[in-house]
Amino acid sequence: MNMHKLKVSVFGNPDLPMDAMPIALLPELRKQFPDIEFIHQDPNEECRPLGDTWYIIDAVKGIDKVRLITEMDIIKVSKRLSMHDYDLGMHLTLLKKIYPQLKLRIIGVPIGNKPADILPDVVEMLSSALRENKDR
Repeated sequence: MNMHKLKVSVFGNPDLPMDAMPIALLPELRKQFPDIEFIHQDPNEECRPLGDTWYIIDAVKGIDKVRLITEMDIIKVSKRLSMHDYDLGMHLTLLKKIYPQLKLRIIGVPIGNKPADILPDVVEMLSSALRENKDR
């Protein structure tokens, strides 16, 4: 059993309504998941993976429900959905080249929803992440 606490990056800017959802979820997520360390990071600053599997919560344009996004989705992102910040997609693509074994697990939250409406889906995905982390 892995005794390392799961770390999850939370991207977002509380001053921009379209980018604030991940941060709005933090108080409830911290209550429900005391075994997860949520780290608010600015993806435009120096931002490095928090482990071999990097869990991220971020706002995503072009989706209507919470969605798990992997490295394969990032490669196809320009055609299929648009992340709110092109620089993030580019940054993650470059990190995959630097860390070829890196697995990306982005919990993409839709823009424009109420936190209470998407919280159950985020909780479900984080519960899966915790199970995956314990199995490693």
